[in-house]
Amino acid sequence: MVNIYSVEEAKQTILNRRSLNQIEYSPNTMERTEAYFGTGVTPPQAVEMIIRSVEEQGDQAIRKWTVLLDQYEGEEIAVSEMELEQAWDMLPVDIQQAMKFAANRIRRFHEMQQIGRVFLVIECVKHFVECFHCA
Repeated sequence: MVNIYSVEEAKQTILNRRSLNQIEYSPNTMERTEAYFGTGVTPPQAVEMIIRSVEEQGDQAIRKWTVLLDQYEGEEIAVSEMELEQAWDMLPVDIQQAMKFAANRIRRFHEMQQIGRVFLVIECVKHFVECFHCA
């Protein structure tokens, strides 16, 4: 089920969120983040650093972060299907149900998005502009 909000309700609820860059993190979180990423680095900045390094350096960056953050120095960085199934089976049933419920909600939310149409409109406009300039 998707909730439909009036503009005023939305402004007071779902649109009234602070950006991750505006959140105050606990001293403990900041201390741990700074220990790995440097003084003044916030959790969102740390995530951006990791993503950027993986985009630029691929598996080499993944290995670096795995050693630093997880203290794992093995060669294998992929998790096998069997390991995933074993880990799933070890979870309590209520956690499995909660994860399935959340996954279904996320899936339905994204299926309801009109992104495909937006891209189509953008492509049509871009084509129109290109044709207009050619004339």
